[in-house]
Amino acid sequence: MQSVTARRRRAGLPSLRPAQAAQGLTPAQCCSDALIEPIADKVGLEIAPTQRHNLARNLMKLMERHKIENAGLFLERFNRDAALFDDVIAEMTVGETYFFRDPAQFDLVRKKVLPSLLADRPERAPIRMWSTGCSTGEEAYSLAVLADQMGLADRTQIIATDISRKALKVAREGHYTEHSMRGQAAERIRPHLSRRGNRLRLREKYRRRVRFDQFWLGEDDLPCPAKGIADLDLILCRNVLIYLRPDVVQRIARQFYRCLAPGGWLLLGPSDPPLWDHAPFATFVTRAGILYRRDPSAPGRVAFDRKGAVTVPASDEASPPGEPAMAEEQTVGQRLREAKLALGEDFLARCIQELVGIGALDAAAALVKEAIGVHPLSIRLHYLQSVVLIAADRLHDAAAALRRLLYLDGSLAAAHYLLGTCLRESDPETAGQAFAIAFALCTRRPAEEPVELMEEYSTGRLAIRIGREIADLKLSTRDGF
Repeated sequence: MQSVTARRRRAGLPSLRPAQAAQGLTPAQCCSDALIEPIADKVGLEIAPTQRHNLARNLMKLMERHKIENAGLFLERFNRDAALFDDVIAEMTVGETYFFRDPAQFDLVRKKVLPSLLADRPERAPIRMWSTGCSTGEEAYSLAVLADQMGLADRTQIIATDISRKALKVAREGHYTEHSMRGQAAERIRPHLSRRGNRLRLREKYRRRVRFDQFWLGEDDLPCPAKGIADLDLILCRNVLIYLRPDVVQRIARQFYRCLAPGGWLLLGPSDPPLWDHAPFATFVTRAGILYRRDPSAPGRVAFDRKGAVTVPASDEASPPGEPAMAEEQTVGQRLREAKLALGEDFLARCIQELVGIGALDAAAALVKEAIGVHPLSIRLHYLQSVVLIAADRLHDAAAALRRLLYLDGSLAAAHYLLGTCLRESDPETAGQAFAIAFALCTRRPAEEPVELMEEYSTGRLAIRIGREIADLKLSTRDGF
């Protein structure tokens, strides 16, 4: 039997970090599992069960690298050794970022948020922004370039924070590679980069406009005027809260609300947990995601275009559980959840992919099932459902999902290929037929053409992979297929 990781690699599915399965651990490695809970509690992280085995193994490797003999010494060093702290945080989180990631959200900031902040305020009054969980700085610098393009460079004050000292060092230096330029929207920043060999560096005028500082979102107090984290007009906290425990998220939601100036805005990532139950934000559901806003001190200060958006103010956070206000709040949450499902396939697909990427497979499976209920003819959502099920090692269910997808569109080489990988061990004959169809579909197309639903592959590259699968399958079955 192949491991889940091997099946995912064989299928060409995107790798998950940490991986969703691991080979058996030695007793010495298993003891490092005792480190996970104390560290996760200290930094407020939520560690999914599917992540624990590989994380335990990686922590053991850190013990060896730092020459630490046991878990007790490891925890002691973790509290005082900056290098070890950064290494542990790097293992427990994913610092995935690039310039203008989720461009629709930056368009929302440009078209809605910043114009609303400019309304009815003095001409030279500053606009204060905070990029929290900034990693190596691409998000903060994208904000700086956006402000410059809008003629607001001299009015914006951008603070960017992260828990990792290593990431902040990279951010301050402004050195990047093409890896930070993924996505067409990242081209917006290329004119502001200079190249030396394979390295790119952001122009100094943008580096000067962002102030980087270490901040521990799960632990440090907020607001924090000493670091400039108070009276903010915009907070970006994208793809950070998905890693934190629910109780930490609840506390941070209230802190964010207090950090915002009246009329200030908060923008989260597509897969971050909702905050409407935890603080009295006004909430706007848009096609780019969910915006939260602290009510203006004076009515009518901000004119926001509500066309295409659902606006629901949350109940007062002081309402005790069980009171009528709480019941009303739960109704609000249900309405917003339904609104999120209605945002469109692309938004939902991004949410599902983010959840798979962090190993939150149960949440991804639940969301994709609900999303298909809203968009029953979406081939991308049906495909993502099969990806989630394969990642969870539910190959029988994944095969059923792929058959439903092929009923909608039988010309999808990616679906035939994944069906073959799901059935390779349980039904080699049908697997061989699925591989043969996928191979034929690929060879009918130009070799450089991207494969639908598996755009990271060209048809020529996928055909080569399928050819190897067919050869391996013939070798593993006595009579072929």
